[in-house]
Formats: sequence, structure tokens, C-alpha cells
Amino acid sequence: MKMSDSLPIGSRSNRLTCAGTGLIALDVIIDKLSSTCPIFKAGGSCTNVLTILSFLGWNSILIGRTGDDQFSKILFDDLHRWGVDTRLINVDSGRNTPIIVEKIDKNRKGEYRHSFSMTCPICGSYLPKYRPLTMKQTSDILNKDLTPCVFYVDRVSNSSVKIAKELKKRKSLIFFEPTKLKKTNLFYECSQLADIIKLSHDKLDKKSSNIFEELNNQLIIETLGVKGLNFRLKSEPWEHLDAFRVQNFRDAAGAGDWCSAGLIHYILKNRTCEGSILGENLVREALMFGQSLSAVNCNFPGARGSMYKLSNNQIMSIALSIMNKRPESFELDLDPKTEDKFTDSMNICPRCSLKCHSYNSKVGLEK
Repeated sequence: MKMSDSLPIGSRSNRLTCAGTGLIALDVIIDKLSSTCPIFKAGGSCTNVLTILSFLGWNSILIGRTGDDQFSKILFDDLHRWGVDTRLINVDSGRNTPIIVEKIDKNRKGEYRHSFSMTCPICGSYLPKYRPLTMKQTSDILNKDLTPCVFYVDRVSNSSVKIAKELKKRKSLIFFEPTKLKKTNLFYECSQLADIIKLSHDKLDKKSSNIFEELNNQLIIETLGVKGLNFRLKSEPWEHLDAFRVQNFRDAAGAGDWCSAGLIHYILKNRTCEGSILGENLVREALMFGQSLSAVNCNFPGARGSMYKLSNNQIMSIALSIMNKRPESFELDLDPKTEDKFTDSMNICPRCSLKCHSYNSKVGLEK
């Protein structure tokens, strides 16, 4: 569904609204264990979180930049399919859309694994990358009547900090989930604006290992992959939540994005008028709900693979059941015959003009 240009930004019935800025890219999912060609889906943490929230019934407003090429059409078609409002995405003429290649295969133990690459899998050329908004584009956006209840940021830039600062004044809840942890002035400025900050343990190194001692946000979350997550409310001790074991595990890509979207959805849907919306019990339940959504999606390839196989009601029902029963592990009864649609004649790389079918031929995926 494409938003009508005549509607005010973020107006779709009386739904909750989340705006977000950061990585807007096209994911090229290459499943080395399948004979299908690469699958093209909208991707990037910010894009995934906003698209998942739209899938869960929110007004989602994506803010950022993309290119004007063959990939942007696929990107926008996918976003519009899920009802994401794309009118604040600047399409740069003559530029290429950012591309991320996800490869899925197995390790020596026979366990599924995935990896991300910003280079062409054949010629090694760098693929088009993320570009932040210009300050002129940012000013134009802030002149709009933009008042979301949540603002999500995954990339630190002058533009994202400026938007966060203004929307903080407009009473938006600021959710900061940096994909890269660089302790710059902009990082600290965005951190201080954030009500919620979510960091991956994988991103921490010796230089940033003490970062949690420096943060004093209302809610801080440290994700630990298969080990679950730790969280701390302001002035409270750290708590731990184990992850769910998935029997038919397929792909962990996007697990963190589902957790973030689930947390946002659950907190805002179940808040009360009394006190802070970040109460301890509500936050714990919201994180478990987010973990449950992540576990469901891990049964499918791609960062949002479950959305193309299951309905909103099915995913919500399964996630709530997992959350309430807290099983040690769970298994979905899936139809193995269902196949996702793919495109077999797209150029992946602007330099070598690699096409999907020629990639399959080179790596032996074609039957």
C-alpha cells in the first residue's frame, strides 16, 4: 500500500506512529543451500524496524536517502507492500541505492550461519553505501508537522542528531541503536538524547568495553546473541533474559531488529497513564515479547523472512504463546513447499554487471 501524497505525514487512522532514520538499503539474500536465485528485500536495521512496526499495525515513517536506479524500485515496492510511509526518503538522481549482500550457508558442524558483505561476491568491488541526509534535506524534513511518539536512530550523523534533538522537544521517545560503536562527540550527543539505547555485545572492543559505565539512559540493553540479553533501568541493577532455542533454526539475520520492534510495540501498546512508560515489569515483558518475535523469524531466511510466509495474526499468536509459556525450545510446523519470489535478471554489481543467474552458475547453485 502506497501512502497518498494528500495525507499528512504519519496519518493513518489513529495508529501509533514511529519515525526513523538510518540505513535504507536493498538486501540481496544469497542462500548457498538453496537452488533459488538471490532474493531482494528492503533492509538495514532502521528499515527493518520501521517495516516490522508497520506490519504490526503502526504508522511507520522512514527518513533518509536512496538512489535513483533499478534497485530503488524494488526497495520502494517492498516498503509500500507493508504500508511504510516513504515520502521523507530523498531519492538522489544519478546515485545508486545502497546494497548489502547476505550469504547463508553452514559451518563445519552443519550449523546455519550468515554473513554480510558490502562487496560484490564475484569481482570484489565495493557496493553502493549509506549516505546520511544533508543538512538542507534535514531542515526540510523538520519543517513538516512530524510528531511521532517514537523516533528510531541506527546511524550517527549530524542530520540524525539534529532530528533527534528536535523530536525530543516534540515529546518523542528516542530509541538509539547504533550499528557501529565509535565514541565520538556525535555518538555521545545522540546517547544523551536517547531514552532507550540498545547495543550489541559483538560491537564492543577494548576501547568501548566501559561504555555502560558512561551511559545513564532510562533503559540500556546489551544483546548477547544466542545467550540472550542484559538490560538495566536507570538506577536499577542489571537483569538477564535468556534467548529462546529454535528447533528449526534457519537464519539469525534481523533477530535484533525484531527484538527492537517488539519492544517498542509492546511498551507503547501496554503503557498506562501512571508514571513512566518504562516501568520494570512492562520493560521485562516487552523484551520477552521482542525475543519471541526474533525466535519466530529465525525459522526463515532473511531479516524479515517470516513476514512473507506468515500473517500478522499468526506471528503475534505464536510470539505471545512463546512469551507466556517460556519453553526451553519450540518448533514451528512449516510447509516446506512454500517458496519466496525472487528476481532472476537483476544486476547485483554496477561494475561487473553480475546477474543473479550468472552468480548461481559461478558458485554452483544452478541445477
